[in-house]
Amino acid sequence: MSTLRASLWASPLDWPELALPEVRDREPIGLCFSGGGSRALAAAWGQLRALRHLGVLDRARYISGVSGGSWASGIYTFQRVTDEETFLGPLLAPEDLSLDALSEPLTTESLGFAATRNVWGFLAEALVDHQVPPDRLWADVIGRHMLAPYGLFNHDNPEAVVPTDAYGVAARARPGNEAVMASWTLRAPARAPYLVVGACVLGPESMLPLAVERPAPIDLTPLYCGVPAPVTGVFQRRDGALARLKDRLQGGDGEPTLLAAPIGGVVVESLAFGGGPAPAVTAEQALPAPAAPWSLADLVGASSSAWAGVLEEAPGLGRLHRLAPCVSLWPGWSWETPPDTRFALGDGGILENYGLITLLRRGVDRAIVLINTSTPLETDWDPQADEPTGERIDAYLPGLFGRPQRSLGTTTVDNMIFPTAELAPLVTALQAAKRAGEPVMALRTHRLLHNAWWGVDGGREVKVLWVYLDHARQWEDQLQDADLRDAIHAGNRRLLPTGPLKHFPHYKTSGENVGGSIALTDVQASALAALTSWGLTQREDLVRALLDGEAARA
Repeated sequence: MSTLRASLWASPLDWPELALPEVRDREPIGLCFSGGGSRALAAAWGQLRALRHLGVLDRARYISGVSGGSWASGIYTFQRVTDEETFLGPLLAPEDLSLDALSEPLTTESLGFAATRNVWGFLAEALVDHQVPPDRLWADVIGRHMLAPYGLFNHDNPEAVVPTDAYGVAARARPGNEAVMASWTLRAPARAPYLVVGACVLGPESMLPLAVERPAPIDLTPLYCGVPAPVTGVFQRRDGALARLKDRLQGGDGEPTLLAAPIGGVVVESLAFGGGPAPAVTAEQALPAPAAPWSLADLVGASSSAWAGVLEEAPGLGRLHRLAPCVSLWPGWSWETPPDTRFALGDGGILENYGLITLLRRGVDRAIVLINTSTPLETDWDPQADEPTGERIDAYLPGLFGRPQRSLGTTTVDNMIFPTAELAPLVTALQAAKRAGEPVMALRTHRLLHNAWWGVDGGREVKVLWVYLDHARQWEDQLQDADLRDAIHAGNRRLLPTGPLKHFPHYKTSGENVGGSIALTDVQASALAALTSWGLTQREDLVRALLDGEAARA
């Protein structure tokens, strides 16, 4: 078995990235880009444009992404060819927009191009492509179709993420590493903030298919990957009727197999992530080398495998669960060689769709949370008296305040980090902004609660600027192009919405366009980015208040 000299860090973590001056010297500000497929990517394209203009990208320490948000943040962070201003595009006032101009074809000179890429055909590719193991197929498809156009993926050559170019050179020079890493391409970010990609641990590969019970959050970064907090995951095999009958005939109770397994408490240098168990000692040591290094495609692929959680709960889908990304994990707090170290990963949105909690446990005291949802905020319900259902507000938000919402393939019951009493005032502020026709944003100070499952230390205050994707009447009123105004109106009819901007800005995560595609058209992506970039710049006062306001330091 080949080995790599690589580092492993055991809990409690001092967050290894803070040893890098380029990370440590930045302010403890986090930027959180939610999931939501290509809609989230296109919205983030515009939001990054505005955040650059406002100087936020030069100050923030972290950028997190989940699912579609990880596509945006991952490509933005690593893309080296095109200058930042061109890549994010110009800020355009509403009166300067036209349907024709927004319909111009996007190219790889723009982050928005990625939102027009259809990767949903990967299930068909699984039937014909035997060169890639099933559990890495999704990452390979994401790499070839979404990252390769930006020069960020090579299907024929192993790639590994590293935090900096110099770090990669030093890692390759460690004794014995050159023999393993000789053919590897080492890929480092081109720009800050430091990237944290959110995914989750669905359960042991041997138990697939699984019924999602209590999956654990896992962080994927350029320096290290793993489950930072020591937890006990609860994993349940989804046995079919025949399996349950057989169990009863053999004297069992016919119930699905349930396993409580220790997991987490250790993160592994990304170069060696997935290689296999090793003593959980915070030090550089000889670690089992992975069969293939984890690349940027693996990071954002694991985070965006939303279908994995659905496959685990939806019956009748054959052996498609084999396509869930799998990796070697072991507990760092209960060192007994576990019987099973191969675990399936799933979309970060199965647990927490914003990437906020993982930055709070890293000590950020200010955060901008960009909720690029498909759910319009309902303004005619009273959050003080009525339930915050998933039809009224994005389903992931109430869970942060102890009001989890249930939906297929998700479990948010462990996400409470703020007092429940703070939810209604936040919702009221967001509703007031929408009623006024403004960008739907609210700046709040929250009391952070202790959350052992996520490894969050409570007892301090944090400032959060909540940015909720929704209509802004003020923006629409300033549009001068009649064709553009008509397209938005036709796309939002209650009955039979039609036209090139159907459902704008709340495009469906999948199936918005012909053939069940997750891709957006050029005009859909460009119009959404124009709206979201305008929103942040329109409320520059809130952004400045967040950046410069007093907040408790971690």
